[in-house]
Amino acid sequence: MSEEKLVVEVIEPQHGFWEACVIVESEDENGRVKKVKEMHLVDAVNLQDCEKKIAEEMKGTMWEWKVQSCKQSKIQFVY
Repeated sequence: MSEEKLVVEVIEPQHGFWEACVIVESEDENGRVKKVKEMHLVDAVNLQDCEKKIAEEMKGTMWEWKVQSCKQSKIQFVY
């Protein structure tokens, strides 16, 4: 039997990770609007940069959304 090597890529932030909670309003199968919380991990310089990057990523989505909170993350690496 041959052993396969697992290659793990480590993602380190350039500036620092920020955790952002984004509320997205969507419709369920019955047409009712429901709010869903999404957690985003963003590499950003500061709070304004974090919100700006989320806005860029969410641009063009068909649902209403808003950033509920952003805070600096203690996460140092993502594998």
